Amino acid sequence: MKIVATLLVLLLQTALLQAQNTTLTVNFKLTNAYGNVYIRLLDENGDKVDSYVLAVKNTLESYTFNNVTKGKAYAIDAFHDLNGNGELDKRWPGIPTEPYGFSNNVRGSILGPPEFEDKRVLITKPTTITITVE
Repeated sequence: MKIVATLLVLLLQTALLQAQNTTLTVNFKLTNAYGNVYIRLLDENGDKVDSYVLAVKNTLESYTFNNVTKGKAYAIDAFHDLNGNGELDKRWPGIPTEPYGFSNNVRGSILGPPEFEDKRVLITKPTTITITVE
């Protein structure tokens, strides 16, 4: 009987955890149909939660992050690596020379990338956003 009760508790916990998670799909509008898009999913502290390298074949690409938590805010940073070196190339004084984008399509300034609050996306259900990478 204890084993059955333990199994029921484990099943219930698993179901509750799955109910708290959902998806975040990111559509990317790109200017070139080659290279890779480097994507970072950031939490409310600006820490990387997940990342992915998306091989580009079209000027419209998408990627889905599974297991994002409902009720939490996230942000996306992405850049389009056109020359295949795995880095966001920059010129002095740190201005990107390759296309990049952020959630909410906010842009950085000469002082750096936008703040988390400007890129913030609150997840309450399966969510799809579009980022123009330019």
